[in-house]
Amino acid sequence: MKMKMKKILISTLILVMTVMLKGFVFAESVQIPAYVDFNDMEPGLIHGNPAEEYGGRITMLISCNMVLKPKTQIHLSRLCDSAISNVKYYMNSSSSDIQKGPDYNNLPIIEDGVVKDEVFYPASKRIANSYIGGKVSYKVSSDFQTKKSTGEKIYKETPTTFQPVVIISSITKEVDLGIATPISVPTGDQSQPNWTDVSEAIPGCEGILVPWTYRFGTLPDTTSGVSRVTTKRVEVIGGLNAATFQPNVNDGHVYYTNTTSKTSLNDEKMAVAKRAKYLIMEYNENEGACDGSSGETLINDGWQRIDADHESSLTIVTEDGVDKLQYPKFINAWGRIIAVLEVPTAEDCKPVRRTIVKGRIGTKYPGFEFKNMKEGDVLKIFNVNGKKIREISSGTPDGFIWDGKKDNGDWAKSGIYIYQIKVDGKLINGTIVFVY
Repeated sequence: MKMKMKKILISTLILVMTVMLKGFVFAESVQIPAYVDFNDMEPGLIHGNPAEEYGGRITMLISCNMVLKPKTQIHLSRLCDSAISNVKYYMNSSSSDIQKGPDYNNLPIIEDGVVKDEVFYPASKRIANSYIGGKVSYKVSSDFQTKKSTGEKIYKETPTTFQPVVIISSITKEVDLGIATPISVPTGDQSQPNWTDVSEAIPGCEGILVPWTYRFGTLPDTTSGVSRVTTKRVEVIGGLNAATFQPNVNDGHVYYTNTTSKTSLNDEKMAVAKRAKYLIMEYNENEGACDGSSGETLINDGWQRIDADHESSLTIVTEDGVDKLQYPKFINAWGRIIAVLEVPTAEDCKPVRRTIVKGRIGTKYPGFEFKNMKEGDVLKIFNVNGKKIREISSGTPDGFIWDGKKDNGDWAKSGIYIYQIKVDGKLINGTIVFVY
């Protein structure tokens, strides 16, 4: 009996020791990696390098943005539980005067129990418009807070040297006048899509290459609104026939001479010429190249420009109260005049007439004309009680027209109405009068 009890006790002791040993081994198997994995102790900060997927570095800042926001990736690692990041920058050559953008707090992002790296966009402060045409140099910096009881911090920067960025208000590309040419420009804020625009296609001008300036507009220093983005455009305003347009071509060069030769334009075309930033004159020695009165292109090949430096070759003179274009004297060619213009501002979209008589619509005028509005702009008409009766978002090449009718096609009542124009995000309000 005693022998049997002794065997039972020995067996029980062996079983208990086995269970304890297994538990010890299991506990060690789940605890040891937490103490021996030192492969992820270094925090990281990436902007622009080495992978393009992180946004690339910023090289230009456009005038309707004026805030740097570099796309950045941060890795806190096992060692750090947070970080504070900033954009540091200086203006032009003032490297001793480094400014700092607002603090960005980086905290762990946990998904399915795993800590993920964070992609974020630290920002500079608003840069003043007075720096347009200059440059700003930047880098991203982070102070990593370690988990050490001593409160130790680790400092990181990217890139290692300040990255220079030009500040611009426009960009010029060579385009074909007859082809609508899109452009896409980074803004300096990598959290936003590129600024985009399309040059205007001028019918009959295919094959004519001209510099087209895309303008970005400006962001006022004191508000968040953006002024109307303007784009330089081109308009053919008239032709010149062999009797008045005579180029003097020698060895492939065009020579300017003093002249009293002039040509008149109608009031509409003269107004365009006066509004132009500069005028282009093109000539073609083929007498069938151009309509002598309208400037319509009849032959696309063989055109040559005489103002390669984009300076006006034409001037406006007034004789006996009549405005005329004066131009250099040439020999034996046909030509045309092209005006390079600025797209008008939002203020130029106000109605041509504030009072319209219903009975004259379609004979004297098409209705209330809101010149210069384009697709993407919005015109709304309200009655004096604030009820919207018409919304227009498209029109003619010259702008939008309200013909006096409501959205359902019925005529609006005679009376005072409020118009609201939304142009590039800016609202303009005013009153008009519709008279029966």
